[in-house]
Amino acid sequence: ALGELTELSDYQWTDAFQTLPNLNMVKIGLSHCGPLWRQRLAQFRRNHPQISLAMVYYADRLNAQSPSWDETIQAAQELGSPIVLIDTFLKNGQTLLDFISLEELMILRQQLSNLNLGFALAGSLQSEQIPRIAQAAHPDLVAVRGAACKSGRNSELCVSRVALLKRILNQADD
Repeated sequence: ALGELTELSDYQWTDAFQTLPNLNMVKIGLSHCGPLWRQRLAQFRRNHPQISLAMVYYADRLNAQSPSWDETIQAAQELGSPIVLIDTFLKNGQTLLDFISLEELMILRQQLSNLNLGFALAGSLQSEQIPRIAQAAHPDLVAVRGAACKSGRNSELCVSRVALLKRILNQADD
Protein backbone atom coordinates (compact mmCIF):
# COMPACT_ATOMS: atom_id res chain seq x y z
CA ALA A 1 0.00 0.00 0.00
CA LEU A 2 1.79 3.12 -1.25
CA GLY A 3 -0.85 5.68 -0.26
CA GLU A 4 -2.98 7.89 -2.44
CA LEU A 5 -2.03 8.76 -6.01
CA THR A 6 -2.40 12.48 -5.32
CA GLU A 7 0.16 12.23 -2.50
CA LEU A 8 2.87 10.34 -4.36
CA SER A 9 5.71 11.58 -6.50
CA ASP A 10 7.82 9.56 -8.92
CA TYR A 11 10.69 9.93 -6.44
CA GLN A 12 8.65 8.25 -3.70
CA TRP A 13 7.74 5.38 -6.02
CA THR A 14 11.36 4.82 -6.99
CA ASP A 15 12.49 5.07 -3.36
CA ALA A 16 9.91 2.48 -2.27
CA PHE A 17 11.01 0.08 -4.98
CA GLN A 18 14.70 0.42 -4.06
CA THR A 19 13.86 -0.27 -0.42
CA LEU A 20 11.77 -3.33 -1.38
CA PRO A 21 13.55 -4.85 -4.39
CA ASN A 22 11.31 -7.96 -4.55
CA LEU A 23 8.11 -5.94 -4.62
CA ASN A 24 5.94 -6.98 -7.55
CA MET A 25 2.52 -5.43 -6.84
CA VAL A 26 1.35 -2.20 -5.22
CA LYS A 27 -1.92 -0.63 -4.19
CA ILE A 28 -2.27 3.06 -4.94
CA GLY A 29 -5.47 4.73 -3.74
CA LEU A 30 -7.46 6.87 -6.14
CA SER A 31 -9.09 9.40 -3.81
CA HIS A 32 -9.41 13.02 -4.89
CA CYS A 33 -7.56 12.27 -8.14
CA GLY A 34 -9.37 14.52 -10.52
CA PRO A 35 -9.42 13.86 -14.25
CA LEU A 36 -5.73 12.94 -14.71
CA TRP A 37 -5.61 9.76 -12.62
CA ARG A 38 -5.51 7.41 -15.61
CA GLN A 39 -2.62 9.28 -17.19
CA ARG A 40 -0.66 9.19 -13.91
CA LEU A 41 -1.23 5.47 -13.51
CA ALA A 42 -0.24 4.88 -17.14
CA GLN A 43 2.95 6.87 -16.49
CA PHE A 44 3.59 4.72 -13.42
CA ARG A 45 3.23 1.55 -15.55
CA ARG A 46 5.63 2.93 -18.19
CA ASN A 47 8.20 3.91 -15.55
CA HIS A 48 7.86 0.68 -13.54
CA PRO A 49 6.79 -2.11 -15.90
CA GLN A 50 7.96 -4.77 -13.43
CA ILE A 51 5.39 -3.64 -10.83
CA SER A 52 1.74 -4.65 -11.15
CA LEU A 53 -1.03 -2.38 -9.92
CA ALA A 54 -3.81 -3.61 -7.69
CA MET A 55 -6.57 -1.32 -8.96
CA VAL A 56 -8.52 0.21 -6.06
CA TYR A 57 -12.24 0.83 -5.93
CA TYR A 58 -13.45 2.65 -2.83
CA ALA A 59 -16.85 1.36 -1.70
CA ASP A 60 -17.38 4.76 -0.05
CA ARG A 61 -16.38 6.51 -3.26
CA LEU A 62 -18.44 9.62 -2.57
CA ASN A 63 -16.32 10.24 0.55
CA ALA A 64 -13.17 9.45 -1.43
CA GLN A 65 -14.22 11.38 -4.53
CA SER A 66 -12.79 8.50 -6.50
CA PRO A 67 -13.58 6.80 -9.83
CA SER A 68 -16.72 4.76 -10.36
CA TRP A 69 -16.75 0.96 -10.50
CA ASP A 70 -16.98 0.97 -14.30
CA GLU A 71 -14.10 3.45 -14.63
CA THR A 72 -12.00 1.39 -12.23
CA ILE A 73 -12.63 -1.83 -14.15
CA GLN A 74 -11.89 -0.18 -17.49
CA ALA A 75 -8.61 1.22 -16.14
CA ALA A 76 -7.68 -2.19 -14.70
CA GLN A 77 -8.08 -3.72 -18.14
CA GLU A 78 -6.23 -0.90 -19.92
CA LEU A 79 -3.30 -0.99 -17.48
CA GLY A 80 -3.04 -4.77 -17.25
CA SER A 81 -3.88 -4.88 -13.57
CA PRO A 82 -4.22 -8.46 -12.36
CA ILE A 83 -6.60 -7.66 -9.50
CA VAL A 84 -9.17 -5.16 -8.27
CA LEU A 85 -9.24 -4.34 -4.56
CA ILE A 86 -12.48 -3.11 -3.02
CA ASP A 87 -11.60 -0.99 0.01
CA THR A 88 -12.96 1.84 2.12
CA PHE A 89 -11.42 5.29 2.12
CA LEU A 90 -12.56 6.55 5.51
CA LYS A 91 -11.17 4.72 8.51
CA ASN A 92 -13.80 5.74 11.04
CA GLY A 93 -15.07 2.46 12.48
CA GLN A 94 -17.25 1.58 9.52
CA THR A 95 -16.35 -1.52 7.55
CA LEU A 96 -16.72 -2.58 3.95
CA LEU A 97 -20.08 -4.18 4.76
CA ASP A 98 -21.45 -0.81 5.85
CA PHE A 99 -21.13 0.33 2.24
CA ILE A 100 -21.70 -2.78 0.17
CA SER A 101 -23.72 -5.95 0.79
CA LEU A 102 -22.55 -9.53 0.48
CA GLU A 103 -24.94 -9.93 -2.46
CA GLU A 104 -23.33 -6.97 -4.23
CA LEU A 105 -19.87 -8.37 -3.52
CA MET A 106 -20.90 -11.67 -5.09
CA ILE A 107 -22.08 -9.85 -8.23
CA LEU A 108 -18.87 -7.81 -8.47
CA ARG A 109 -16.83 -10.99 -7.93
CA GLN A 110 -18.60 -12.65 -10.86
CA GLN A 111 -18.07 -9.60 -13.07
CA LEU A 112 -14.33 -9.60 -12.36
CA SER A 113 -14.13 -13.34 -12.87
CA ASN A 114 -15.78 -12.95 -16.27
CA LEU A 115 -13.06 -10.40 -17.14
CA ASN A 116 -10.24 -12.62 -15.81
CA LEU A 117 -9.46 -10.11 -13.07
CA GLY A 118 -8.63 -11.07 -9.51
CA PHE A 119 -10.86 -9.99 -6.63
CA ALA A 120 -9.47 -8.61 -3.36
CA LEU A 121 -11.28 -7.20 -0.35
CA ALA A 122 -10.22 -4.81 2.39
CA GLY A 123 -12.01 -2.04 4.24
CA SER A 124 -11.52 -2.27 8.01
CA LEU A 125 -12.68 -5.85 7.96
CA GLN A 126 -13.14 -7.42 11.38
CA SER A 127 -12.09 -10.99 12.05
CA GLU A 128 -15.70 -12.03 12.73
CA GLN A 129 -16.80 -10.70 9.31
CA ILE A 130 -14.14 -12.46 7.29
CA PRO A 131 -15.62 -16.01 7.31
CA ARG A 132 -18.98 -14.75 6.00
CA ILE A 133 -17.33 -12.62 3.34
CA ALA A 134 -14.93 -15.35 2.28
CA GLN A 135 -17.66 -18.00 2.02
CA ALA A 136 -20.06 -15.74 0.11
CA ALA A 137 -17.78 -13.74 -2.19
CA HIS A 138 -14.71 -16.02 -2.51
CA PRO A 139 -12.08 -13.26 -2.74
CA ASP A 140 -8.66 -14.15 -4.09
CA LEU A 141 -7.10 -11.94 -1.41
CA VAL A 142 -8.25 -10.42 1.86
CA ALA A 143 -6.22 -7.42 3.01
CA VAL A 144 -6.25 -6.56 6.70
CA ARG A 145 -4.44 -4.11 8.88
CA GLY A 146 -6.39 -3.31 12.04
CA ALA A 147 -7.59 -6.91 12.45
CA ALA A 148 -3.95 -8.06 12.43
CA CYS A 149 -2.63 -5.45 14.87
CA LYS A 150 -2.55 -5.36 18.68
CA SER A 151 -4.78 -2.35 19.19
CA GLY A 152 -5.91 -0.85 15.92
CA ARG A 153 -4.50 -0.16 12.50
CA ASN A 154 -1.60 2.01 13.67
CA SER A 155 -0.28 -0.35 16.32
CA GLU A 156 2.17 -3.27 16.21
CA LEU A 157 1.44 -6.39 14.21
CA CYS A 158 0.13 -9.15 16.51
CA VAL A 159 1.38 -12.67 15.70
CA SER A 160 -1.58 -14.36 17.42
CA ARG A 161 -4.10 -12.25 15.49
CA VAL A 162 -2.35 -13.07 12.21
CA ALA A 163 -2.48 -16.78 13.13
CA LEU A 164 -6.21 -16.46 13.93
CA LEU A 165 -6.89 -14.74 10.59
CA LYS A 166 -4.98 -17.48 8.79
CA ARG A 167 -7.08 -20.16 10.52
CA ILE A 168 -10.29 -18.28 9.68
CA LEU A 169 -9.37 -18.04 6.00
CA ASN A 170 -8.23 -21.66 5.81
CA GLN A 171 -11.56 -22.78 7.31
CA ALA A 172 -13.46 -20.63 4.82
CA ASP A 173 -11.69 -22.49 2.00
CA ASP A 174 -12.93 -25.87 3.32
